[in-house]
Amino acid sequence: MDTQTGDNRRLITFQPTDGLLAVLPYFDQYHHSATIWSPDSTHLVYTALDRAGIPGVWVIPISGGTPTQLAEGTQAFWSWK
Repeated sequence: MDTQTGDNRRLITFQPTDGLLAVLPYFDQYHHSATIWSPDSTHLVYTALDRAGIPGVWVIPISGGTPTQLAEGTQAFWSWK
């Protein structure tokens, strides 16, 4: 969502992993130490099940575009470095 205009758009629809679902309800508690936002705020990292049900780590640009799978996994955060 664009906070200045209020416009929003859907980036992706996905089946989240159990690891991501365990963190989302507490996002406000984790957001300073474990963030899904890239350090430059241009990408999001998330974990999702692929069509075969295998959990993976994905990155998507917030400007839109195709998500990229980085690896198998159930939980992912950006490093502050």
